[in-house]
Amino acid sequence: MSVFTDIQTKSLGKSQSSNWWRTQLFQSLFDMGLGSDGVTPGTALTFKYDPEDDNKELMKFWDKYPMVYIYGEDDEYFWGANVHYMRPELRKYGFTPAAPPKTIHKYLRRNVRSSMLVVPDSEWDDIGQIPSEQFHITTFGRDTPVPTSVLLKKGELV
Repeated sequence: MSVFTDIQTKSLGKSQSSNWWRTQLFQSLFDMGLGSDGVTPGTALTFKYDPEDDNKELMKFWDKYPMVYIYGEDDEYFWGANVHYMRPELRKYGFTPAAPPKTIHKYLRRNVRSSMLVVPDSEWDDIGQIPSEQFHITTFGRDTPVPTSVLLKKGELV
């Protein structure tokens, strides 16, 4: 069984909030001992992130809980494909160096607000179906959550 199917079983077939799914995902990866002290190109990580205030308003929208296939890193940043910028049914195709350009983002290390958790490659086929993303729009310094369904409807996700 996969992390997704394990969490799906815990839901008992009942509708659950994105927060519930995200909490279950982070706890499952943590319980599996998948915390990471760093980033390694070719692996995937999930974490809580808060962009610099100056940059938030420049972005059309941003993801507070990215799930990123890592392309590279330096002392200050790491970058890769955030599969949450894809439709849930297509996310398994984002764990690759050939992910759509719209998914590629750069992350400032000092703005990671949680432990980084490794998403094992054995989970990539279905873990993207877990609604762990939380998109935001920032206007006049205020962060406002935007449902993924709105971004899907507007064609903002690949």
